[in-house]
Amino acid sequence: MAATTDSKGGNEAEKCEGPGQNFWVDFWKSDEGRECYLQKPHECLIKFEDKLFKGRNGVKTFVPMCGKTFDLISLKQKGHQVVGVEISEDAVKHFFELNKLDYNVTPEPSIDGKLYQSECGKIKIYVGDFFKFGPHLEKDFDAVWDAGALHSLGKPKRPGYVDVLKSVISPECEILFDDLVPSCSDQLSVPELESLFGSGYKVDALGFTKTEYEFYKSWEAEGFNMFHVHK
Repeated sequence: MAATTDSKGGNEAEKCEGPGQNFWVDFWKSDEGRECYLQKPHECLIKFEDKLFKGRNGVKTFVPMCGKTFDLISLKQKGHQVVGVEISEDAVKHFFELNKLDYNVTPEPSIDGKLYQSECGKIKIYVGDFFKFGPHLEKDFDAVWDAGALHSLGKPKRPGYVDVLKSVISPECEILFDDLVPSCSDQLSVPELESLFGSGYKVDALGFTKTEYEFYKSWEAEGFNMFHVHK
């Protein structure tokens, strides 16, 4: 889940830095983090599903910095193969508990963490450092659903994030970015995404979607600016 705003939108130093990995480890361990769960898919994932999948079935889909989002379940139910990465083991354990999924755990030293995999084999979540993830673990993703991961990072960390994405996606990959409004992080823009991805990629602004979910309104969110990145 992306960083949320305070009533003043945060100061400039906070916007530049963005919340670090320790913030999310502590958040998902807290009582507030354990109670933070929306048991239905993100409204923009529903709205822009066709742009992400183009009618394709069984798509290998990447969900970076996934927390314990129900989107993983929704994507699996639609027949897709889902892979997430998350720094908080507490969030991942709670995800499997909440959804009553049996799972296996194996060490994954290359990201200083572990791999959690559902017994059905349709959901994998790597617990560890996102910036150490790469094609040595997974590659050839045909879809990326970024529900606020890039948005939550400070600008200095965004190029490294996009480098990881570009190392594991296929040439046919479709990417959706969710940009929470308002936010304590720097908002995304078409020029920034064009600069991050470089030549060969197209960036489309999909406009603003007002949230209808009380879950997001409780975090003082008004909605989401959405962006589509593709070849």
